[in-house]
Amino acid sequence: MSETDDTMLSRRRAISRLGALALTAYSVPAFTTLSAAHASSVSEPSEPSEPSEPSEPSEPSEPSEPSSPSGAEVCDPTITDPNASGFCAPT
Repeated sequence: MSETDDTMLSRRRAISRLGALALTAYSVPAFTTLSAAHASSVSEPSEPSEPSEPSEPSEPSEPSEPSSPSGAEVCDPTITDPNASGFCAPT
């Protein structure tokens, strides 16, 4: 065999070993089982605790801007695209 054939055979062997290792790592979890933890006994539920003290009220927030009445939008009768801002719907 020539040096090129030895190199190709070595690469093939390395790739096949890598494939076998990957197949083993992929399939091992399917063959091993992990049992779920189970409680050894059942106990009665505990009594509820007392409610905690209420917290102090938070600071009031700033008032928001007043809204305009519905239907008061400004429309431009020259706009013909219904998706454009300012479009006037026909009445």
